[in-house]
Amino acid sequence: MPITDPSQLPAKLTQEQLLATPLGFSKLLDIDLHPWQSKVFLDVGLGNRVALKAANGSGKTSCLAAPLVLWWCTVYPKSQVVTTAGVYRQVKEQLWQRLAGWRDKLKGWTLNATDLTAPNGSKAIGFSTDEPNRFEGWHNDKLLMIFDEAKSIPTDIWRAAERCQPTAWLAMSSTGGMDGEFAQCFLGKRKYWKNYSVSAYDCPHIKKEWIDMQIEQHGRDNPFIRSMIFSEFMGEDDGISPFTFSKIHNCRSNPPKKQEGAPVAFIDWAGGGDETVIAIRRGNVIEPLIGWKDSDTMRSVGKAIIELKKANLRPNDVWADDGGLGKPMNDRMREQGWAIKRVNFGARAYSDNYVNRSSEIWWETARQIERA
Repeated sequence: MPITDPSQLPAKLTQEQLLATPLGFSKLLDIDLHPWQSKVFLDVGLGNRVALKAANGSGKTSCLAAPLVLWWCTVYPKSQVVTTAGVYRQVKEQLWQRLAGWRDKLKGWTLNATDLTAPNGSKAIGFSTDEPNRFEGWHNDKLLMIFDEAKSIPTDIWRAAERCQPTAWLAMSSTGGMDGEFAQCFLGKRKYWKNYSVSAYDCPHIKKEWIDMQIEQHGRDNPFIRSMIFSEFMGEDDGISPFTFSKIHNCRSNPPKKQEGAPVAFIDWAGGGDETVIAIRRGNVIEPLIGWKDSDTMRSVGKAIIELKKANLRPNDVWADDGGLGKPMNDRMREQGWAIKRVNFGARAYSDNYVNRSSEIWWETARQIERA
C-alpha cells in the first residue's frame, strides 16, 4: 500500500516501505524531486484532483508525470492509469519515451510504445483522440487520469474523463489564454482542484542567469515571458498590445529629462483618402507630426522631400514603410536622390520569438517605455 502521509512513516523504513513513498520510488528511478514536485506527487497519491501550471522546462512531464504512472501502477494492484495530451506527439515522444528509458528497471513489466502492464495486473495507456466517446470506457476503483499540456485538450475530452470518475487526476500544462477547461481549474472551477503554480525560479535546474536574460530581452510583461517564466495566464488582449495604460501614464506623467540629438524621421506612406505622416525626433523629443492627404502618390513624394529638407534631414536619417504602396514611393524617393532606409513590417523578425518585424519593433518600443 502507498505511504503518502509522512506521519505514517516508521522510524526505519524497509525497502518495500521506501518504495511505497513517492520520494523513495522516484529515487529508485534516479530522480531527486524538487519540493514542489514532491508536494504535487503526494497530493495526487492521496487521491486529489491537482491542477499544475508550470514554466517551460520545469520537469513536469519527465520528473513528475512519468514516475507517477509507474508508482500508481506499483502500489495499487490491478489499477488503471490513462494519460493523454492535446496532440499524440506529446503523449508518445514525451511521457512515454521517458517511461521507455526505465525499461531495464521494470523487470516483469510489459512496456510498449504507449501502453504497459505491471506484474500485479495494473495497466497504463497513453493516447490522444478527438473522439470523446472513445474516452468513456475507462473505469476502475483506482483510476488515475493524467492530462499533459492540458491547455490544448478539448472540452469534450475533459467531460468524457469526468464520466470515468477518476480516483485522482493530474492536469498540468504551460499556460496560455484564460479560455478553456485548464484555465478554469484556476478560475471558476478552482474549488474542485488543488492548485499549483510553478515559475522558472522554483526550478533549481533552470539557471537564474538564463531567466534574468530572457526577462531583460523581452520585458516582464511580454506574454512570452509571462507564460514561459512565470506561468501566468493571459487575458484576451495580452497578445494584441505590448503596452499597458499604467506604463504609458507613468511615462507621460514623469517624462525623462530632455536630451538633445541629431534629427531622425520615419515616413508612413499612404494614398487615396488616407494620410501620409512624417514623424521627426530630435534627441528624445518627438516633434508635432506632419501629415497630408493626396491621391497622387508621386506628388506626395515631392511633398515629403520638401518637409525633410525643411527639417535639415539627410537620406541616411530617414526610414520609411516599404510594404505595399510604400515600395514604389520609396523607389521614387531614390530616383530623386533620397535613398532612404526601408522597413518592411511584414518581413521576418530578427528574433524567432516574434511573428514579424512589426511585432518585434513594437515590443522593443514597449521595453523602452518600461525602462523610462
